Amino acid sequence: MKSNRTKTILPWLLGWLLVVPVLFGLRVEASCPFCTALSGTISEEISEAKVAVLAKCRTYVPPKSERELHFGDFEILSAIKGEEHLLGKKEWIVSSIDPMKIGEVYWLVAFQCEPLEFGGPVLLSKIAQEYLKGLEALPEKGKMRLQYFLRYIELEDPVVADDAFNEFARATFSEVTELRETLDRDHVLKVLRSPKTSLSLRRLFWSFLSICGKPEDALLFDELREVAKKDPKFELGLEAAIACYISLQGTPGLKMIESRFLENKEASPSEVYLAILAIRVHGEEIGLLPKKELARSLAKVVTNIDFADQALPDLARWEEWSILPQLIELFRKVDEEHEYLRVPIIHFAMACPLPEAKEALKEFEAKAPDAVRRARTIFSILHPAK
Repeated sequence: MKSNRTKTILPWLLGWLLVVPVLFGLRVEASCPFCTALSGTISEEISEAKVAVLAKCRTYVPPKSERELHFGDFEILSAIKGEEHLLGKKEWIVSSIDPMKIGEVYWLVAFQCEPLEFGGPVLLSKIAQEYLKGLEALPEKGKMRLQYFLRYIELEDPVVADDAFNEFARATFSEVTELRETLDRDHVLKVLRSPKTSLSLRRLFWSFLSICGKPEDALLFDELREVAKKDPKFELGLEAAIACYISLQGTPGLKMIESRFLENKEASPSEVYLAILAIRVHGEEIGLLPKKELARSLAKVVTNIDFADQALPDLARWEEWSILPQLIELFRKVDEEHEYLRVPIIHFAMACPLPEAKEALKEFEAKAPDAVRRARTIFSILHPAK
């Protein structure tokens, strides 16, 4: 595989400013590992808002041209937040880039502005109205909060379903595991098999299966991989599926992933990358297997010149110093195309406590002084002198 790495220093430096904090053990509390939030949550919006209300559209004035806005006259039905800022006023004129429906209920939010002005209204179904009202009584985090959103993540109403999903995407994996007794294993399997399940939702349900599933459920991994091969529209969510497989099968499952993806020369670059990601999540979030065991598997990619840099931060964090001799050899044979590998190797050696690492750093500096200088610059940015 030919590398397309950028040779310029600035993009490279910015990338390593993101990676090196992980290398040196700086941790940020992570959200559910395979779920990317679609947007901010309604709860976050309420928290940032000055006023948030449910209101009915009483009259609607369409624009006279494409350059003009739509206007609606709204009656406040109930205030979720900031009723005191309404000063008793029940009717408000609201503008929007979209048409409005007379008699329908909308979600209106005003932020910190004077005079008070509501943003674009969001049309609410009856279930969305109840959903919004239910947010008020929820605790800020924990099992009870996620149980509430679990009821809504599969609904067809996008206002409700997307927001419920976003709540899971922002929850930590440890918080999601508290739902173990609540999750319906048979239903989880059904959702994973359904061709109608979106990629984002399937990733979340792989995480659910890793929590509530049985060892035999690991068979679903190969079953759905075959489905995905035959149906290009079926999106597997491979990284979440791999992590689930390891959770259900333990050490034998890790060995299978190692053999099929990390050591297999026929595995695609995306498969290798997603396997690395899944093992990383196991080491940092899931915690079912010892990090040393995970590190021994991940060390297999050090011989793959196109992916060594992806694994090195994890291997340093998990103190897999046994790979140092391999990295020294790799540093010696790095060509111009793979020159980006030098700095991560140097950082690994800087983190390594073995005396061989100090000798290696001397060799690195003699061979590639610019790379060593860049590595030390990044280190000084991350760890400024007091």
